[in-house]
Amino acid sequence: MIIPSAHIPANLAFSQRESAVHWSLLESNGYLKDRAELRRATGSDQAVLRAAAFQLLAEDAQPEDLALFQQGSADPDSTADAWAAFGLERLHPTRGQETLKELAMRGPEFGQYASLIAASLLARLGDPSAFGTIRSAMREFAERPPVVQRLLPFAQLGVEEVWPLYAQALTEPSAAVKEMVLAQLRELHSSRAIPVLQQFVASQPDADPWTGVAQSLLAELRQSMPSSIAGPASWPLLALALSAALSGSACQGGKSALVTSGATVANADIPAISTVISSNHSLPRGAPYSAWEHHEQQDLLQANDFGSTRGEWRRAASAGSPAVRAAACGLIARQPIEEDRATIEARLLDDDRTVRAWATLGAARLGRAQASAELRSLSTQRPGFGDLSPLIAAGALARLGDASAVETIQSAIKRDDDRTTAVRLLFDFARLPQVNIWPLYAVALNDRSPLVRDIALAQLEELQNRDSISTLEQSAADGPLDPDQRARARKLIITLQR
Repeated sequence: MIIPSAHIPANLAFSQRESAVHWSLLESNGYLKDRAELRRATGSDQAVLRAAAFQLLAEDAQPEDLALFQQGSADPDSTADAWAAFGLERLHPTRGQETLKELAMRGPEFGQYASLIAASLLARLGDPSAFGTIRSAMREFAERPPVVQRLLPFAQLGVEEVWPLYAQALTEPSAAVKEMVLAQLRELHSSRAIPVLQQFVASQPDADPWTGVAQSLLAELRQSMPSSIAGPASWPLLALALSAALSGSACQGGKSALVTSGATVANADIPAISTVISSNHSLPRGAPYSAWEHHEQQDLLQANDFGSTRGEWRRAASAGSPAVRAAACGLIARQPIEEDRATIEARLLDDDRTVRAWATLGAARLGRAQASAELRSLSTQRPGFGDLSPLIAAGALARLGDASAVETIQSAIKRDDDRTTAVRLLFDFARLPQVNIWPLYAVALNDRSPLVRDIALAQLEELQNRDSISTLEQSAADGPLDPDQRARARKLIITLQR
C-alpha cells in the first residue's frame, strides 16, 4: 500500500482537508475518483483504505450506499466502523448513533483515534454529548494533533468549553498543532476567538513565525466584529454568511482568505501564506437585504483582480478558485443575457456543485427546459460537510417561483453548520405566497447567533409583510435579541401595524 505525502491542497478550508487527504490516499493506491471506486475500496483488505472510502461516501451519503454503511458499521477496524456509522446515521437517523456513542466512550490509544473521530461525528450530527472524550484526551493523551483536529465541530455547535482547549492547544510547541488551531479559528470567524488569539500573541515572542499569522487573524476579527451588530450597515459580517454559500469553502468574513499552504498536515513548520478572496465591505448604510448578495459576490471578484463588468464576470467564471467561479456565476445568473449562454453552459459541467447550481439558475432564465428538474435533483442531495450546494439549488428554485425545495431549507435550518446559509435563503421563499415561512423566521430570530438574527431582521425589514407581526412580537417580548435588534423589531412592528 502507498501512503502519499499528505499535503494540504491550496484553497481548502480546514473542514475539507480530511476529504482531500483521503482522496489522495485512494488515488495513490489505484482507485479512481468516482463513487463506484469508493464502493470498491470499502472492500479493501487495508483498513486505512476502507476508512478513507467510508469517510468520502458518508460525506455525501446516498440511499444506494445504505447496505455498504450497514455492513461497514460492523467493520473490524474501528475507524472504518465510525465513518460507516456516520453515513448510516445520515441516511437513517438513530441507526448509527449508538455505534458512534459506543466508540466515543472507548478513549484514544496510540495510533488509534476512532473515539475522537466518533465524538466529532456526533457533534456534526448535533449531539455534543461526547465532548468529554475530547476534553479528557486534551488532558491525558500524549498525541495532541489528532485531538485538536476534532475540535471544530464542537465550536460550530456552540460548545463553550471548546475555547479554553483552543487556548491550551496554542501553547503546544508543535507547529502542526498551532497551524490546525489557527486554520480552525479562521474558518470559525467568531468573536470568541479574539481573547484566545490575544492571549497567544501576548505570550509569544515576535520572532515566532506563528505570531504574525495570529496577529493578522486577530486584526481581521477585530475589524469585522463590531461590538454591536446594527443591522444592514454591519457589512463586514456578511462574508461569514455568504462565503459558505458561495462555494462551501471557509467562512471567513471581513478580509476573507482561502488558505494556501505548502505545509503538510502532519508536520507543518512554516506559516501558510493566505490568498485574499474577499476584501472589506464598504456598502451604503441602509441598503436593502436584497442587495447584500450582489455586493458580496462583486466584492469577492474585485479582491481577486476581476472587474465589475459583465465581460469580467464571464472571465471570472473560468477562474481557478471555485469560490470565485461561483460568485461570477451568481452575478451572471441574476439577469443573464444571450451573450452569457456559452459561459453558463460551460459551467453546467463544473466540478464544483455550487458553481453548477448558480449556472443552472442562469440557464433556466435563458430558457433551458430541464434546468428546474436539475435544480430539484441537486436540492434533494444531502449536504456534505462544507458543501451547501443543495441549499443554493433550493434557493434558486424559489427564485424561479418553485417552492418544491422548501423542505431542504426546513431541514438545514435545524443543523448548526448549515443554519446561516439556510436563513439567508428564507428571503427567496418568503416572497412565494404558497409557503408559510414564518415559523422558520421564528427559529432564526431565536437563534443564539446574533448574525443569524440580524439576517432574519434585515429580511423582514425589506419584506414589510404584516404576516410577520406575531413572529416579531414574540421575539421582541422574550427572544434572545440584543438591545439594537429588539429596537429594530419593535420599530418594524409599529410600521406594519399602521
